[in-house]
Amino acid sequence: MLNHLNDTELQVTKDFGELSIPSKDSRLRLTAMILQLFRLWGIDTNSQSALLGLSPKSKTIDTYLLGTKAVPNSPDLLDRIGHLLAIHKCLRTQYPHDHDLAYTWVSCPNRAFDGQSPLSVMLAYRFAGLLRVKAYLEHACVH
Repeated sequence: MLNHLNDTELQVTKDFGELSIPSKDSRLRLTAMILQLFRLWGIDTNSQSALLGLSPKSKTIDTYLLGTKAVPNSPDLLDRIGHLLAIHKCLRTQYPHDHDLAYTWVSCPNRAFDGQSPLSVMLAYRFAGLLRVKAYLEHACVH
């Protein structure tokens, strides 16, 4: 199971409304959490890079996998991670007794996305795809 960051580790910059995690230790834990989620979802490193808005050519994911480099304190990257973790939370809420389904759901074709997998939607539409999948799941969690 993924661990959560404490509220004190997350800060919102009042002037810009942007998420900030100044502590490197907190960002290292966040890095480990998102990489663990990607492993559980069975996502390859190129797709991981794309979901985080990184170039697959940069091999940044490879340095994160070593466990010594934290994701930067970048609002865009932290937003993406936040949406991915929200998707994970909704799936765990939707399927509390079926962890396999909670972790394979992103790769399965879905009528809500015209037969495409949620992962395909997130990769094709990038940030907008993350928002679309998250909104779908949040709606499903409420109803």
